[in-house]
Amino acid sequence: MISFYLAEAEDWPFRTVWHDRFFTVLKHHPARTEDLEQADYIFLDADFALETNWPYYGAQTKAILKGDRFPTNEEILEYLFEHPASGYGRPLVLINMNPLAQWPAIVQALPDVLVVSHCHTTENYRAGIDVSFPAMPLLDRHCYPTRERSLLLSFRGANSHPVREQLQLLHQPPEIEIELIQQTYWGALNYADAPKGLSTEHQIYTDLMARSRFSVAPRGHDIFSYRLLEIIAAGAVPVVLADDWVLPFSELLDWSEFSLPVAEEQCLDLPQILQAISAEQWQSMQQRSQQVYQQYFYSLARQVNTLLLILDQRSGGNPTPAVAIEAVLLDRAQQDRLSGELAAAKACLTTLPRSPACVLEQVRLALTEQQPGTALALLESVTVPEAERAEYYNLLGVAQTQLGHWDTAIATYQQGLKQYPLHPKLSTNLCLALRQCDRLPEALEISTALLTEQPENIDRLQLQADTLNLAAAYDKALVLYQQVLALAPERANAQLAIAEILLRQGKAEGWEAYEARFAAEPSLAVLAAYYPQPRWQGEELGSRSLLVWGEQGYGDQIQFSRYLWVLRDRYPQARIQFQTDAVLVPLFAEPLASLGIEVIAAQVTKQLFDFQVPLLSLPRLVWPSLQEIPYSAGWLPCPLPPPRKAANRKFRVGIVWQAGQRAGVQKSATADQRSCSLKAMLEAVQEVAQRPDLEVVSLQLGYEGVLPEGVMDWGDRLVDFAATAQVLMELDLLVTVDTAIVHLAGAMGYETYLLSAQVFSDWRWQFDWYLFRMHP
Repeated sequence: MISFYLAEAEDWPFRTVWHDRFFTVLKHHPARTEDLEQADYIFLDADFALETNWPYYGAQTKAILKGDRFPTNEEILEYLFEHPASGYGRPLVLINMNPLAQWPAIVQALPDVLVVSHCHTTENYRAGIDVSFPAMPLLDRHCYPTRERSLLLSFRGANSHPVREQLQLLHQPPEIEIELIQQTYWGALNYADAPKGLSTEHQIYTDLMARSRFSVAPRGHDIFSYRLLEIIAAGAVPVVLADDWVLPFSELLDWSEFSLPVAEEQCLDLPQILQAISAEQWQSMQQRSQQVYQQYFYSLARQVNTLLLILDQRSGGNPTPAVAIEAVLLDRAQQDRLSGELAAAKACLTTLPRSPACVLEQVRLALTEQQPGTALALLESVTVPEAERAEYYNLLGVAQTQLGHWDTAIATYQQGLKQYPLHPKLSTNLCLALRQCDRLPEALEISTALLTEQPENIDRLQLQADTLNLAAAYDKALVLYQQVLALAPERANAQLAIAEILLRQGKAEGWEAYEARFAAEPSLAVLAAYYPQPRWQGEELGSRSLLVWGEQGYGDQIQFSRYLWVLRDRYPQARIQFQTDAVLVPLFAEPLASLGIEVIAAQVTKQLFDFQVPLLSLPRLVWPSLQEIPYSAGWLPCPLPPPRKAANRKFRVGIVWQAGQRAGVQKSATADQRSCSLKAMLEAVQEVAQRPDLEVVSLQLGYEGVLPEGVMDWGDRLVDFAATAQVLMELDLLVTVDTAIVHLAGAMGYETYLLSAQVFSDWRWQFDWYLFRMHP
């Protein structure tokens, strides 16, 4: 087997999507070597094409990644002659996939330079040196099923060459359908309304070729035709009208076996030529075309591998099978996805054939990107083998959970488990879904069965511990968390769970253990690493400066801001700043200014200070007791003047029934568990208030439903927390689920009732953080 060296060119100013994907295959190919001395060929990773007329790529309307013009001949020659790899006596492989970019004539005179191109002509092609490569088809890469084909011949395309004008003379429905259009297909996709063009033109082209026995691949502005592989993919036999075109991989393939090359001057004779071909001959050509397509053209990975196969045959080597490189690329995509390199994972997957394994990996990638709709569409499009059926059910269930269809997901997992009992992924995800729906006894049954099967499996130990924790079996959960840490001390999420149980039980040592949150939560770890100054550990401050930075949610920052008052009492001479979210600055600015504490927004450039500390680390350092919470009667005054209360208005109750409703912010994992229905909230209001003269106002953010008659919508008034505080002053009572407004009301000493989960509630609600007790 030959080996090749990839001479990367990071400073080359031109880059296209196609070239990027081509070299993605090369980067991961087993034949690649890092030793230039051992290489048989050198591939120059410089995009000489700057090709623009490739398929519509995602959200891009053009396929250009970098640069805005074709490389000049001078730039090409300078690169060739000055590149360090050109002096090693190895053949240089250059890729030119742009029909409009003409190569300098001198390149044709260099026998050690191989030009790989889709538009080689018999005049410029050097047999045994150059390689004719296929143009990427604009339609699907996978073949269409065989169907009844009522058309003898078809073509649809732009009028870009005289031979196409002649084709129009053959239009003779119902057997021959020829249509010339004003704009090329790729032009419609790249320069017009691309999504609309894609769906419309795709359907027209697909339907036409899928109904044809033969379809024409004529030359256009240049010698080649994009239509060639599209025709084969659609199950038709291509008729090639391009006299001087060196067909792709013609060194390896005999195109007369599965296509019909016809001289351009014989264009008008096509009906007679095709009618002379028997049904058996056509079927043989079609079957052979499908075999060739699958083996050599089905994906970019196979096309690149075929290129290397040709180079192997020239040197008498043993080529790498196509399936081998595809397995390498699929594994590479999986590794990239797991490491968070999602763009690299996509690049690998786009080079692969549309096999069930590839589609399932595309589904995993879509789910990683929180695109459940895309994942479901992919799952609906694939038939998976028996070996992958359990994974199919698992991925289907995950997509349904991301859409919030928990009951449907539970049914999917259960259906899979009927066929594959105690399958680890299906069982684990069913347990998680049941937990999300507060079906804890069923969840415990599954987690217990999994642990019984493998009692020392660390993941099953933690699943059982987490489920027991949710079921308020804290002592049992603690035992299992300790077992998890004995097996894997680095498991920060187990350390954090222990900390929260200790805090829930009122044990001050929970504050020390709660520092594990920075290892358990990647976003907090990134935030903590942002500050280079020493972390304050409670040492005497004197007149030195300290930055306290807010963390986690708005409610957390409001709830624990009370410790800033404690901090100021403890260190009256220290220079203290509090960095918080911009939306909270108006709430804190004036009250903290009265303490000599400056409030700055999180987006403000870092200033100089001696120490820094996260807000939720303050209890550990200045007031660790959980038996007596400081400032539980309130500590935060309203920053805006309270409105006047009308003498005869009704008893006004504000309500919030959905947690986690913040514009532009994804809901937390517990938001649904902390929420309730509007109906349940209104029933709770009647139970709490127990008076007839009620006036109910909604303080729910982002609610798009219809409120019941008599319920006023004040959600639009809550533009920031200062405005929200003023709104609270217009109420007589607040009834809410666990979300930020309950902390604001509590901090203001405002009468509030909290509707908390019956079994599991956050550790923050186990003690008297606020004056008014919570309603279960």
